[in-house]
Amino acid sequence: MSLIPTGTIREITYAEGVCVRSDVLKPSPAKVVASIAQYQDNSAIHFGADVGGKLIAVASFTPFAEDGSRDLTSYQLRGAATRTDFQGKGIGRTLIATGIEACFQRGAALVWCDGRSAAKTFYERLGFMSLGPEFDTSSGPHYRFRRSS
Repeated sequence: MSLIPTGTIREITYAEGVCVRSDVLKPSPAKVVASIAQYQDNSAIHFGADVGGKLIAVASFTPFAEDGSRDLTSYQLRGAATRTDFQGKGIGRTLIATGIEACFQRGAALVWCDGRSAAKTFYERLGFMSLGPEFDTSSGPHYRFRRSS
């Protein structure tokens, strides 16, 4: 468990984080159904940030390689979300840094994600490097980011 200003970061279940993800990311039901299996993998790690007894940020790390195959040496950061009124306070950065460290402690050599282009500086400050050109998804422009142990 890590401390954040007026709160804590703790390991949570996928189900505990669904409300925060839905509120912040507003995924379509089809996207949620397609990704639930990956989130519920027994080796997935889910973290949440609590402030005042309320879950305000979540991030999941699932054991999958960039080609989509299950791989315990490569974790994908997925579904990171911080409630709007708590953004910009360092909570998301601390939450993701905690998750990255947990992945490396479990033997991962790589943590990767497809992150929004607008958050490029955020990911770079966490030690990620962008890989390849910018690409578009249904939620806008993204980059592939990687961080090695």
